Amino acid sequence: MNLLKWLPLQLLHGQNKTMTIKALYPTTRPTLDLNFAATKRLDPRITYSRASTGTFVGSNGLIQTAASGAARFDHNPATGESLGLLVEEARTNLLTYSSTLSSPWYFPYLTRVANAGVAPDGTSTASSFATTAVGGYNLLQPVAPTLLTSTNYCFSLYVKLLSGTGTASSISIGSNSHLVTPNYASYGLRLDNVTETTTGAVPSIKGYTALPNGWFRIYMVFNTAAQTNAGITIYVGDTTTNVASFLIWGAQLEAGSFPTSYIPTVASTVTRAADVASMTGTNFSSWYNQSEGTLFAAQRSDTIQDAYETSTFVLCSSNPNAHFIGMDVTNDYNRTDVYGNGPTASIEPYAPVTPGTLSKNAFAYQLNNAAAVRNGGTVFTDTSVGLPIVEIDRATIGHNLIYGNQKRQHLSRLTYYPVRLPDAQLQALTAT
Repeated sequence: MNLLKWLPLQLLHGQNKTMTIKALYPTTRPTLDLNFAATKRLDPRITYSRASTGTFVGSNGLIQTAASGAARFDHNPATGESLGLLVEEARTNLLTYSSTLSSPWYFPYLTRVANAGVAPDGTSTASSFATTAVGGYNLLQPVAPTLLTSTNYCFSLYVKLLSGTGTASSISIGSNSHLVTPNYASYGLRLDNVTETTTGAVPSIKGYTALPNGWFRIYMVFNTAAQTNAGITIYVGDTTTNVASFLIWGAQLEAGSFPTSYIPTVASTVTRAADVASMTGTNFSSWYNQSEGTLFAAQRSDTIQDAYETSTFVLCSSNPNAHFIGMDVTNDYNRTDVYGNGPTASIEPYAPVTPGTLSKNAFAYQLNNAAAVRNGGTVFTDTSVGLPIVEIDRATIGHNLIYGNQKRQHLSRLTYYPVRLPDAQLQALTAT
């Protein structure tokens, strides 16, 4: 009898909690609401460009290609979840024949069969590579491009195990002669039990992404230090036990400290241009309030150990005085800014964001009254801040017009309220 009384009370408490959150949710309607993850389209007020094709993952988990100038709405390859608008900086794939891995790739102890399986893009273009004998050096090498000194490079490729067990089922990517001491490092993945391995100078940035149908994308970042003869080698299986066979596709070598979307190549290197999105003119002024406002962003930053912030949602001026109101995210800090007349607000309240995880951030501004909050946490404020005196005339999405700060990220939702929302509403708005 007591139990029957207790249960409704607990349910009532849960209802009260829900009602409390709803009561704290902003009552002011936003004048801008860009829900990229839900709509998978661009608002017609956004000016968007990318001077090249670009790849993304469709809802079916397959890699697809967007035409030059077409926005990309990405998905989690394993779950199909809509991640929103994909925004990336320009990158170049320095490897040729990235899909087929055919000549002039070097593989003296491997047997290659072209078009042996279905690749991550759904085409039958994946090549199989099998070890030919126990005891051989089962390596696969591209033509080594000329690399810059003291530069981070990210190498990645897509792999799938066809046959082989134990250590023979592993595939590793390694770089040599790139560190002063020691001069070798590799990162590998056993595909039969999805176990990571490292050898030599353990690379600090490495990992893998699981895709449908048994495919994995593995990557490793290395630094050329003071040398230019760094080379990339793919090690297939092992040299002492059973033979193994793999599908391999989509090799990519790019300057940077994290992998970006796949850039296919044939006989020459290919550059994917940057995604540039903004709102100007009446498409901007119709929803913006210079004296006060609140920015909200739900996004995933994919930068890994990068020294520069990723600009997510910035309200700025084309004036060279660099006045702006913006939100930046990095794995060093989560920062919001008002930069303009008088004291500036630069609130850096939180610990590093985890690459690839959804982060909800809100930033409210008003003269001498700025606040920032992330994921419903503590509200951090600045009570001594001047607002820009130069007219703010545009919004940049995924980059900063003045400083750049463009890094790979997924923008799920961007919202603007024309008032400085109360602190409690900021928390409710960003609660996960």
